[in-house]
Amino acid sequence: MKRILILLIAILTVFAMSSCDAILDMLPIDIPGLTDKEDSDGEKDDDGEDEGKDEGEKLEGLVLIENGKANFKIVFSGSAGGSTISKINSFVKKLRNLGIEVDDPVRAGEATDPSECEILVGPGITGRGDECFVNDKDYGEKGYVIKTVGKRIIIAGGSQTMTSNAFDTFVKTYLKVTDKTKELENLCLTEDILVEKFTEYMIKSITVGGSDLSEFVILKDLEGIGEYGDEFVTKFRTQLYADSGYWLEIIDAGESTDKAHKIVIRYTDSIEGDTDGKGFVARVDGGDLVIECSYANATEKYFEKTVKSLILDKMGDISIPSGYENFEPASVVYYDDFGAVGDGKTDDFKAIAAAHKYANECGQTVMGKEGAVYYVDRDFTYSIEVKTNINLGGATILINDDSDVAHANRGDNIFFLSRDPKFIQDIYTEDAIAEMFESYEKKITKDAKELPWLVPYLKGESYVIVTNKNHYDFIRFGANQLPGEPRQDMFLVDKDGKILEGYDAAFEFDDITRVEIYDTSEEELVIENGSIKNITCRVRAETQFKNKYLGYSRGIYIARSNVVIRDMTFRTVNEPDLDCSFDGNDSLTPLYGKRSESYPYGGFIVGNRAYNILVKDSTMSARTMYYEDKPATESTGGKIPAPVPMGSYGYTYSYSSKITHINVDQHCETGIADSRYWGIMNSNTCKNFYFDDCQVNRFDAHRGFWNGVLKNSTFAHTINLTGGGDVVFDKVEKLTGRVFIYIRGDYGGSFDGTVTLKDTTFYAYPTYTSSRGQTLNPVPTGETCYIIESGFCFDQTDIYLDWDFGYDCTLPHKVIFDNFKFMGGTAQVFNDLPEICFENDKKLQLGVTKEIIFRNMNATIPTTHTAGNTLSKVKVTVE
Repeated sequence: MKRILILLIAILTVFAMSSCDAILDMLPIDIPGLTDKEDSDGEKDDDGEDEGKDEGEKLEGLVLIENGKANFKIVFSGSAGGSTISKINSFVKKLRNLGIEVDDPVRAGEATDPSECEILVGPGITGRGDECFVNDKDYGEKGYVIKTVGKRIIIAGGSQTMTSNAFDTFVKTYLKVTDKTKELENLCLTEDILVEKFTEYMIKSITVGGSDLSEFVILKDLEGIGEYGDEFVTKFRTQLYADSGYWLEIIDAGESTDKAHKIVIRYTDSIEGDTDGKGFVARVDGGDLVIECSYANATEKYFEKTVKSLILDKMGDISIPSGYENFEPASVVYYDDFGAVGDGKTDDFKAIAAAHKYANECGQTVMGKEGAVYYVDRDFTYSIEVKTNINLGGATILINDDSDVAHANRGDNIFFLSRDPKFIQDIYTEDAIAEMFESYEKKITKDAKELPWLVPYLKGESYVIVTNKNHYDFIRFGANQLPGEPRQDMFLVDKDGKILEGYDAAFEFDDITRVEIYDTSEEELVIENGSIKNITCRVRAETQFKNKYLGYSRGIYIARSNVVIRDMTFRTVNEPDLDCSFDGNDSLTPLYGKRSESYPYGGFIVGNRAYNILVKDSTMSARTMYYEDKPATESTGGKIPAPVPMGSYGYTYSYSSKITHINVDQHCETGIADSRYWGIMNSNTCKNFYFDDCQVNRFDAHRGFWNGVLKNSTFAHTINLTGGGDVVFDKVEKLTGRVFIYIRGDYGGSFDGTVTLKDTTFYAYPTYTSSRGQTLNPVPTGETCYIIESGFCFDQTDIYLDWDFGYDCTLPHKVIFDNFKFMGGTAQVFNDLPEICFENDKKLQLGVTKEIIFRNMNATIPTTHTAGNTLSKVKVTVE
């Protein structure tokens, strides 16, 4: 250190006559306080002393800070935004920490006396001359401006974010005040500033009818839209500005404007020029873009759809021509629009009903929301009429039947799909019937090909139900004895009264008392994409299930043509757990006491006088089998029968036709062959069923079933038939039971037609009662077909039963076996009639089978059977 000092003294001595500055410049090291130099940017180096001039030097340009005091005020606009104001306050705090005297920032509306020198932050500040006013819409959401106008500095962005960014840039770039700044006494802007950044838009320009959109305002004419709101108009303006830079004024109907054109957004009861008066239209009219909707709740949806397709989803230069017009009749309404909560707890029945009432009037599809559970409980006191499509959108309707209210209203289905009256003609008064048959006999023969007396009443293809109330059929025999139903038949006819294929007469009529005509041209109605769950009912204390058939109807009731139900799940919740007891013969018997737990159900899907129903890609729960005490009847010979199982179904169809099920499965945790579960299909007086790719436990055609094709399907424990026509089983499997087809003895064991079993397999068990509801896979034991058993084919002299079922009973006229297989133990194709049928001394003629055909089989064909009857009167052919 001593050596360094000696050297310095020597140098100073040598250059004593030189200037001080020159000497300092030659020093090899810096000496604090003597050798500080300015950085290239004008700031002092890291010791933190002021930038600027030597003491006493004159300040030039716009002087913002002089001798530690600010000469400016900061004024900010109301639209500057919270982030910008926060940065302004931080800047002021920084200056004060550096010892600068500076005034508090002030809002533009409170700065009554403009200062000579101001930093104006944010768009829209007035009172400083036009050259200081900034319209943020000139720069767009991603643009900004920083400029000097005289002694004022203007900082503003096209959005709050960009105003904040612009202020930040000004402070750091032009004032060079940063977190590192440690001392500051003087601050000047020596040059004028002009920095402008404009937003780059995907949409360059928009013209409507040849006029630029800058000449437009938005006119709202939405009186009557009510609870659905008009926020979507503001939302559109914001999006339009973000995408294109156009910012349009919004005015209400009746307000004046100096703009030449308008975008008119209007709600109206009826759209001018549309024949139906309902829908959504967008058109260029007189240079204005007019957008109208006749559905209050759908206005937002269709407006957004229109402006997206016309403007917001496009790029570049957009032109909407003078002749543009687009009309859309479709619309939707949401359950949530009417107050549905969908939380699985709040009773949403009234909201669901209100949505459908509105939709019925306006022709809208009703929508649910994905994941919603619309709970229905005490408010469910009537059926909701449905005339339009339902898309549940993945939602669930949960119906709680475990209440007194549900019991009191157990006959009400959740949805009632009704016909429009214009599709119905019901002729039943004596005068009307007399007029219809004025020139014709009131008769129909079995071989009738046309019904000419219908022609004056037909508008086109029609579904016709004919009734003779003076004759009763299906007079039921046995423990469930019933007095029968008036004779009825269903026909499909063309406009000339010709009976179409598959609708041949099932009965002869010697009198006609009623004719129902249903036009089949109704528009298709679709219910889809969701589920209906049912919390199962419980027995009410006042009934105890004694001698009361108190069935529930809680599903979809169809009384019209052309209905599609698809992608739906129908499921039971809280179903009673029905235990079983087994006797010494290994028989399966549901416990008798369980009859007091619940009641049977009529069906999740119920069709009555319906034509053309399609159920597709859906799942249905079978219901627990319930029992009822029945009184003695004439047909039980005065004996009180054992508790009788009650029919509880998933599907029930009556007086209906053209019923199609495709890919319909049954949900059952123990397998579809569990005979403790009833269902799943039941029909009464129906024609033309088609099942394809279905897996269900039970196909039960009660009274009157004509014509059906069941293919590529699996049935578990029951296939019941009563009726006639042509029934074809094609690639069908039956999993259990003693008989493949049970022709119901309580309706006379009658099937007036042909039965075909093609490529079909019966996995029969050794005894009927040994399945215990399980799906077994027995080892094949041969293909012996026990075709003829007592009750299946009788000689004319055999005794039958002196019971008037209302019609002549007959066994299938023709049975065709085409590659039909038994896999398992001994079983029968058809059933014996009940033994009680033979406890009578009287005789009743029974039509016998005339022909049996075997194809593609190595079958052992018996010539006799256990009852001793012969095949002498039956034509047997092996092909």
